[in-house]
This record gives sequence, C-alpha cells and structure tokens, in this order.
Amino acid sequence: MLFLQVTVAAEWVYANPGALEADPIAQQNTWDGLCATGREQSPINIVTSAAVPAPLPRIQTFIDANVTFAKNTGHGFQLFETSPLAHNFTSSDDITPVDGTSKGYSEIGANRFNFYQVHWHTPSENTVDGKSFPLEAHFVHQFDDPALVGTYHRLAVIGLLYELGECNPILDNFWNSFPITAGASEVTQDDTDFNEKLSDELAGGYWHWYGSPTTPPFTQTRS
Repeated sequence: MLFLQVTVAAEWVYANPGALEADPIAQQNTWDGLCATGREQSPINIVTSAAVPAPLPRIQTFIDANVTFAKNTGHGFQLFETSPLAHNFTSSDDITPVDGTSKGYSEIGANRFNFYQVHWHTPSENTVDGKSFPLEAHFVHQFDDPALVGTYHRLAVIGLLYELGECNPILDNFWNSFPITAGASEVTQDDTDFNEKLSDELAGGYWHWYGSPTTPPFTQTRS
C-alpha cells in the first residue's frame, strides 16, 4: 500500500534510556509543542470510506544511489544521509559528502523532488481504518530548489506499508547490515532497485494528504 505525504530540533527521544516501550512523558518533555497544536500533523489514520476520490499527479521515481552502508540513527533504521548528495562510507565515524553528486529524484506531476533517504518504522506510524501494519518505509524527498536544502520545507514523502508474507528480496539485500545500536556498517551486497518496487506499488494508486514529519520539529510543509 502506498501513500504520498507532501510537507535543527533539540535532541528528542521516544523513551528514556533503558525503557522497553514508548514513554508519552519522555516525548512530551522533548518533543516540540507543534506536535500537539498543529492542524496538519502526521501520522494519520486513513479512513477509506471518507477518502475523497480525486485526480492524482503521476509519480515516477528515478532513484539512482548505491547502498554502501546501513545506519541505525538511534531512532530507527535508515539508508543514505538526509542530503541531496551521495556520501562515501569509510567507517561509522567517517561518512563524507561527495560534491556534485546526486541520489536521484522523483517526479510528482510536473514537479521534481530530490531523493534524500529512506527509513523504516515498526509498527507502521500511519494506519488504515484503524489497522496497523508491521512495517512502514518513508522515502524522503525535497523540492528541487537549492535554497531549501537544510530546511524542513517543501518535503515530499512516499510511504510504503508492508504486510507479513514471504521474505522481501529488497530488504534481504541490506537488512542484516543494520547495527543493533546507533552507528553505521558497510553493505557489501547492492542489488537494490527501489524504482521497480515503487513503480509496481504506485500502479495500484495511492492516498495523498498534507502533513508533517512524524518526529520533531513537526514542520507542516510536507505532503
């Protein structure tokens, strides 16, 4: 299932060190107030009976990036740095940007959005008719404008909801490379083609809404 969500904070946590589950008090103490007061906050529960049928822009992905390292950010699993540039990986402490490079882009209608990174949440953050999914991927993009780099403005996120089933051949390429603790490790097998997978899923249609990042600073400039 697919959706499109079109839209530096202090350190934030899901829970205090040593906790085994999310802690609303820890989140309240470290998350921005916009999470509670904003009117276009994500994640959401998609109520299919209330979804309004509408013409949706065509989405084509042209992600062109080699998976050379897998990163545990301390908050989740992520591939690639949050940047329009590709990065060289030498070690967890030596990940450097490569000037003049790109990781590809996606076209949403007539607009071009540069691809930055993809990360996963488990269980899913967004739900459908109250149903949660075991895993959710967020392919993070930003509108193609150099002035926006380093900000949270004009973001677009292509989300993918996973259901339990056979082993996923794309995830198998790198999933076991994610460190258990915060840091990064090398990925030696790279047969990953995100474009083919996303193209197949997008062919079935998608949901679209305007929202925010699901972590601080919750800026409401994302779709």
